[in-house]
Amino acid sequence: MLRNAQPRLSQWELKTIEMRGQTKTIKRILIVDDSPIFARMFRTVLVAAGFDVTVETDSRRALAAVIAARESDQPFNLIISDKCMPHIDGPTLLAGLRRDFRDMKTIITSTSVKSGDATPFADLAVGKSMDIGTMFIDILCAVEFLNNIAEIQKKKPLIEPIQPSA
Repeated sequence: MLRNAQPRLSQWELKTIEMRGQTKTIKRILIVDDSPIFARMFRTVLVAAGFDVTVETDSRRALAAVIAARESDQPFNLIISDKCMPHIDGPTLLAGLRRDFRDMKTIITSTSVKSGDATPFADLAVGKSMDIGTMFIDILCAVEFLNNIAEIQKKKPLIEPIQPSA
């Protein structure tokens, strides 16, 4: 399903919005994966698409990074987490974060999850679960999918499209 979606990368730009009198960047993504190779590949693709990306290869440090980002008033808009990791696995990490950060969007990646099957994570309100073997463009499409859901729910989107200039 996502393979047929055409991302509109040329229409995305880094946006700032006025919130409570402060200007904030709204394209922050945290990648949590114990494999430095996969984390680096995800980061490369997302940075090339214009996202502000932070990578943590330890789920405990990722939890601390989310809390520190929120306290510094620069929260992550999206977490892309591996399902199976040492110390704290992806679903447990997201369950813990959901208690305090209900508005956070999430994507679970794994070698054992079928692309698009969010059923095992429905109670965590995971926006998308993806097989790590899928093409990286699927990650960009999933981010756009979550953005569209936010727009439908009348919330601020993660990314706002650029209006073509005359």
